[in-house]
Amino acid sequence: MTVPEGAHRSEDGNWWWDGTHWQPVHATHASSDALDGGLPGGVTTAPPVATAPDWSHAGLHTVKFWINAFISPERVDSPPGAGLLFNYQYFAGDNRGYSSDIHASSRIHSEVEIVGLNTGRPHISFQWNMCGESHALDAHGTVVDSKTAECHGGFAEPHIQDQTVHIWYEGSASMPLLSGSPAADMNGWFSVDPFTGAVSFSGLVDAFPWYEAYASGNNGSPVTLFTLDLPPGNTALDLFGDANRPANGHATVPVH
Repeated sequence: MTVPEGAHRSEDGNWWWDGTHWQPVHATHASSDALDGGLPGGVTTAPPVATAPDWSHAGLHTVKFWINAFISPERVDSPPGAGLLFNYQYFAGDNRGYSSDIHASSRIHSEVEIVGLNTGRPHISFQWNMCGESHALDAHGTVVDSKTAECHGGFAEPHIQDQTVHIWYEGSASMPLLSGSPAADMNGWFSVDPFTGAVSFSGLVDAFPWYEAYASGNNGSPVTLFTLDLPPGNTALDLFGDANRPANGHATVPVH
């Protein structure tokens, strides 16, 4: 029997999986040495059996991921012309550094909780996608206008590959005080191995502002997945276009 291109093979290379049964790579007699791993005398050995993970042995039953886009300084300059048209000289920032506090001030905040990791049927129990209120300031630093942006996107349902649970995220939001402002975009895969506690993020974020992501397992202490500074000289005007900065990181949460 011809082995289809791309077919999954056993570790010893003597068998391939047809979707239902293991088939021999070499169509020889069932008692030949080609089918018994090279054992002499034509002793027939059983093909390897694909086994699913025993999810009841997983130490993690819950994981939470969250990702933020935030403006680190107390304020940033408004785009050219905004001061003349609207008396917007500055826009207020979040006035903070990187923080694993899930309630830290942010322009975009998205979080998700996945339960059932130890059952083989992981699912979202909670997700929240929100934007912090934006404030325009005059030349004296006085708030002259405020508005909250609409947060787009969110988390898809998780899926399993081997013994790792993956969940896709994408989110975006625009400055609500200036019509037609480009959106800050971020997207990527969050992943967790419920047996080892390995967690990771792999994706893209936009050219502005600052970004960070964290994870916690079984409601424990958070670990950092990545933090990403603003590139020197970048402003909100660099938001035109899609997310284009790689954001990647991994860590391990305690497995109890």
